[in-house]
Amino acid sequence: MKFSDPRNYLATQHVMRFISEEIGIDLRLPDITVLNDSDCYFSDFLEEKEIKEYEIPEFMFGMGALTAVAFCMGFVDLHLENIVAVGKKPIIIDPECMLYNFAIGNSTDNRLWSTGLLSHNIHLSSLRGGISKSHPLADFRMHCSEGIIKYRRNVHPHRNKVRMQSGDFADPKNFKHDILFGYDVAYECMTKRKSNFVSLLENSIANDARIRYLARKTRHYTSVIYMLNLPSIYGDNWNNIVLSKLKNSGSFLDNLSPDMFQAEIHDISSRDVPYFWLKAGEDGKIYHSTGIVHDLRLAQSPKQQTIDDFISLGEYEKQEQKSIIESFLDIDIS
Repeated sequence: MKFSDPRNYLATQHVMRFISEEIGIDLRLPDITVLNDSDCYFSDFLEEKEIKEYEIPEFMFGMGALTAVAFCMGFVDLHLENIVAVGKKPIIIDPECMLYNFAIGNSTDNRLWSTGLLSHNIHLSSLRGGISKSHPLADFRMHCSEGIIKYRRNVHPHRNKVRMQSGDFADPKNFKHDILFGYDVAYECMTKRKSNFVSLLENSIANDARIRYLARKTRHYTSVIYMLNLPSIYGDNWNNIVLSKLKNSGSFLDNLSPDMFQAEIHDISSRDVPYFWLKAGEDGKIYHSTGIVHDLRLAQSPKQQTIDDFISLGEYEKQEQKSIIESFLDIDIS
């Protein structure tokens, strides 16, 4: 069950169907059932499936194609827990954070590194994460009179990987050609049929669709919630200590509004991860269940920004992107 606007999933489903039909490889998303007038949806449980070793290049080709789609649709947060390997195809299971070009800028490197398939924390990357024995950790810490309190949460990354006959996970670094080829083919498909792709985005993404806005990393919030649940060693003031540390840690906004911070406290006090959203066709108002809590005052809507950035793409940008991906795949993950 996913309590989120299902229209983002459905829009991504339309795009992946379009790509699958154009490039001849199945990257379609499973169907979902929508409940309560678009408040939530659910899908069947996606089980891991064994694949033959000779099919691994096809999976890596699909990961490359998925990276191209993520770049062109302005996705972020597609980290290793939001993409699963079902047989020989990778599937996005949480397409909440799309049309995000308004927050990450127009530069190719920023947009690629922010997708989550590539990531500044390589161990959280959907492309490379989960290969080494190192696990990504939550990044919340508090400096108190007794020292530093840290919360660590291991991520279980295996569901987005495929195994070789040896039992080891297939390392994407060894399938660089397949990943880059998949990226190349999907990118060419979208840019050569720009008018079709733009129409697809315009028609499948509703202007009032909720685009999740990330004020801080989800794992940062979960660390705070975990700390609030710890037995207090500082008396009744423990919650105030934790929440006061939150105010100045990890925010993606330089000028977090008081209303937005109070909305975070509202959700965290109920042990929920704070949830904010923008409307795809609006100019930057940030919503919460308590109302409008911030205004980014964008020059244009996230939807239009993403479409305009896509229209401007060409061959030079593709070569730049492939160079960044190749360098990322060459990083020593150990």
